[in-house]
Amino acid sequence: MGLYDFSYNYLVKWFCDTTKKTDSEATKVIDTYLEPDDNNIKSINTIMRRMCISLQNSQYKPNVIKFEKNEERFRTILFDFNPQSILKCYQKSEQLLDKFKEEFNINVKKKTWIDYSIGIIEASKFFSKFKDEKDFFDYADSYGVGFPYMLAQRHIKGMKFALACDFLKEIGYTNLVKPDIHMIEITKALTGKTEDGDCDDAVCFDILVKTAKKEGVQPYKLDKVLWLICSGKFYKDKDYNDIIKKNKAAESKNNSLRENFITKLKNNNITVDYNIFYDKMPDLHIKS
Repeated sequence: MGLYDFSYNYLVKWFCDTTKKTDSEATKVIDTYLEPDDNNIKSINTIMRRMCISLQNSQYKPNVIKFEKNEERFRTILFDFNPQSILKCYQKSEQLLDKFKEEFNINVKKKTWIDYSIGIIEASKFFSKFKDEKDFFDYADSYGVGFPYMLAQRHIKGMKFALACDFLKEIGYTNLVKPDIHMIEITKALTGKTEDGDCDDAVCFDILVKTAKKEGVQPYKLDKVLWLICSGKFYKDKDYNDIIKKNKAAESKNNSLRENFITKLKNNNITVDYNIFYDKMPDLHIKS
């Protein structure tokens, strides 16, 4: 059995055990997460909104920024996420930070908000160059698989490669995965390469994308199934999320969700070939 099929079946069983739902009910819920959150992009503003979400999507930052909870307040501050209007009002990130400080009563020295303000201004500068969403997608497609690297290293100051992947996959680039800590630790377990540097974010990205393609599944779907297993965050379903949070609290006394899953992978001899890293990267040129 391949990695995706094993992981999907594991997630269904875990969801059923946790929520006391049937297999069919679990499958119906899980499948709603296997499409990008913002798959119907109609404007640069929509793209900018997604970037605002991705800029907070690392470690503890979502619990500090709380974009989803305060989206309407952010929408007002950021002029419906219009890049040009943002830059017209806030020429420097310090000005935006002052506005956040005023609106959210934050500690101005808090690095999370400083970095977030810088990211929004840098993203606004970048997106303001495009006349519409098609112009942006044409530009992104012209770089192919290299675009996440280009976005992180050249266009948006302070953005990491993993967050660039997070942003792009959620606006429809389903041939990408986000190589976050969950994916890296899983890749280490799958390959047996546990030394520092053996499975960094670039290696993890390559291996999981190529493994998904080899198994005939979109990398996005593999990414999302693994993330749901490791995080237990069914953010679209409040009732299920509340049940799962209680279960996680009890479970955390022993092992984390990720550790339990990795144990199952090892017990069932689920592996991937580390040498797949050296294979040719599949074409990630177009949205699919």
